[in-house]
Amino acid sequence: MKTTSYTKLPNTKRLKEILLSQSALDIIMKDEVNAWLRLSSFYKNYFDGIDMVKIDNGAGDNMYILFSKDGAIIKGFDHNSILSPYANDKGEITKGIYDSVPIELMELLKDESIEVNDVTFCVWISKNDSNWKKGNIIVPEDYKENDDGERFLLGYIFDDADSWLDWAEYHYEEEILSECVKAIYEHKDITREIIEKINPKRDVDAVIKELKMVGYII
Repeated sequence: MKTTSYTKLPNTKRLKEILLSQSALDIIMKDEVNAWLRLSSFYKNYFDGIDMVKIDNGAGDNMYILFSKDGAIIKGFDHNSILSPYANDKGEITKGIYDSVPIELMELLKDESIEVNDVTFCVWISKNDSNWKKGNIIVPEDYKENDDGERFLLGYIFDDADSWLDWAEYHYEEEILSECVKAIYEHKDITREIIEKINPKRDVDAVIKELKMVGYII
């Protein structure tokens, strides 16, 4: 799997499109009973007009990505990172992770389900910014660059169909038709035929119901 820096993240509009495509594909690949096997979950209007995406690799590492009229914020947690609150005796968040986050974006992390204290990195972009930002972290003496899990976890944001396919065919252990995946990444309508071609075993009506819930064009 690729790794990437927060400085390479796209603007919020494009990022949301990418994450919606990923989530739609995971919905097609796994039904609600097996939703725990999905990597990406998109929650449209999770609260107060805020859209949220959770990326969970099933191995104890996750990201919460939230979008609002004020911008976007990404909170990541790498359970193996030495910056984890569980890696120090006091169970404290590493100093600097949240210190520079604008108040209006920090407010997006207030919901209990987001687990604001389980964090090893945080990046954000305000509505008038052209670049993503990251705080000046006060790190332990034995810290090495990228030990906060940023590059590792942001690598789960697949910016094109080929990147998603490389991951998905390994994760789901089956071949997936690339032209159908590309159509979804291009935000074309997801037809019943596309769903059946990607996953013939899936209940098409159930897929359509979920896709409508996340706001994908049907």
